Formats: sequence, C-alpha cells, structure tokens
Amino acid sequence: AAMSAAAAAAKAAEGHKQLGNDAFKAGDFMSAIASYTAAIEADGRNHVLFSNRSAAHFSNGDFEAAEADAKTCVEIKPDFPKG
Repeated sequence: AAMSAAAAAAKAAEGHKQLGNDAFKAGDFMSAIASYTAAIEADGRNHVLFSNRSAAHFSNGDFEAAEADAKTCVEIKPDFPKG
C-alpha cells in the first residue's frame, strides 16, 4: 500500500533528524541546525525537532533562536519536560 502523505513526511523528517543528531554529537552545530530545519520543513508539528534544534542553537551560542524554538516546542506539546 502507498504511504500516506503524513507518513511520508514523518519518514523524511526522521531521516533529517538522525542526520542532525549525528552532527550534534560530532559538535557540528551548524549542520545539526540545517538538518533539524529540513526535518521541521517536512514535519512542522513534531515538537522534538524544535527541542533538538533549540539545543543545537544553544550549543552554537545563539540563545535567542534557542529560546524561540523552545517556546515553539512547548506550544506544540505543553507537557514536554525538555521544552
């Protein structure tokens, strides 16, 4: 059966998220931010993507962007503890 558009978007987002996670672990925060941004463009309702990108922005010294993504994360999922 063909994948739904939502499932395809979630799968694409997961691939970008994994690339972002790998870049983050390697200390390449700019690449991590780019990957998380691509994931968010594929699936903009996934709160974890905003949380991850917030951490990458923070680690890269961009505290305003980190705060903006953290706020978006909590707006999407108010009970998310890492927000």
